[in-house]
Amino acid sequence: MSLINCDECAKEFSDRATACPNCGNPTMIENRGYFDEGRAVTIQKTFKIWKLVKLLSWITIIIGFFSLPNGEGGGVVLIVLGIIGLIIGKLGAWWTTG
Repeated sequence: MSLINCDECAKEFSDRATACPNCGNPTMIENRGYFDEGRAVTIQKTFKIWKLVKLLSWITIIIGFFSLPNGEGGGVVLIVLGIIGLIIGKLGAWWTTG
């Protein structure tokens, strides 16, 4: 095992890694290409902010469901806001990653 430099960000990482841990650029070493032992390398390009938006939306939906038995309209509002947040998170992730 040796260290190699990334073509994109120039950081050092292991030659056994399928992608750079810093920027996610796939590793292309000798005849291995973009495959690792017959498995295609999948690199997730979704920004962390969109993952955070989706997580907060799910938390909002769950809180909304727990607020429903109280009889106030706040639970429904939270559920609707959570669903809107999920849609925005999905569209934002799609828009920024292409």
